[in-house]
Amino acid sequence: EVFSQVYAALEPHLLQGGEEDVGIVYLDAERRSVLANDQARRIFAGMDGLYHRSGTVAAGGWEETQAIGKLITNAIASARDPQRLPSRSEVTIARPSGRAPYMLQAVPVIIRNRFTDENGIVAALRIVDQEEQDLSATSQTYRLTAAETRLAHYLISGMRTQQRGLYRKLGVSRHFDLLMRLAPTRVK
Repeated sequence: EVFSQVYAALEPHLLQGGEEDVGIVYLDAERRSVLANDQARRIFAGMDGLYHRSGTVAAGGWEETQAIGKLITNAIASARDPQRLPSRSEVTIARPSGRAPYMLQAVPVIIRNRFTDENGIVAALRIVDQEEQDLSATSQTYRLTAAETRLAHYLISGMRTQQRGLYRKLGVSRHFDLLMRLAPTRVK
């Protein structure tokens, strides 16, 4: 009884978090994804360790996909029996690119409302991108503008690779030469 009351008070924070950098995938009792927020869709579109296939969340390897499945199954069982404490609550998924791993947390949805009932939602999967959270903290610390934060994100997420490709295709090796090639009348 006490656990379900405490959890009910925390549930809105766990599902929203107020963090744009946390992906949320809402799940039904059959472990199928019902809805996903924009950040979760961006993570899946990046195809860097996590995927969305046939209504389920999968990882690059079979063992990681199995771990995600167990995590979700435990959250669904906890949603069905609010007195039951969820077992292992998170899984770390490595990225093939070598970037910071994702942390996945399964959250049972205990509070019922029209949104959850209409969509058959019983659990949610939180996808925490540590890189995004670190960037967000750095942006706040150094008071970066939104444009500067976007640029930093692009640099972290692989824009360097595209920049090297651009240098190679344009036959340049320095930033100044790149500017001269792309906008010669603007560079003085």
